[in-house]
Amino acid sequence: MSSSQGSTFSTNMAGFVDGSSARKEVSYIDYLPVYVKELIAGGAAGAFAKTAVAPLERVKILLQTRTEGFQSLGVYQSLKKVLKHEGVLGFYKGNGASVL
Repeated sequence: MSSSQGSTFSTNMAGFVDGSSARKEVSYIDYLPVYVKELIAGGAAGAFAKTAVAPLERVKILLQTRTEGFQSLGVYQSLKKVLKHEGVLGFYKGNGASVL
């Protein structure tokens, strides 16, 4: 291996490592300032967290307002009753307003 081959190889590897020879795909998110990316990430995390606890929040509201049929039930029984009468979507009533 001659010295010219070795230098060509190291030049190609240096270009590959720094990404100059590889084609980069750039999205519009790459142009946003960091604080905007953090704001979007925080909003998405908050929306996910609110949606994750929405079934318990729904039952809590039903028990606090003493809705008919839920006065003397516990949390587990209330969850079962909502699931039976309203289905899975019943757990997420009012979640849209909570997330926004």
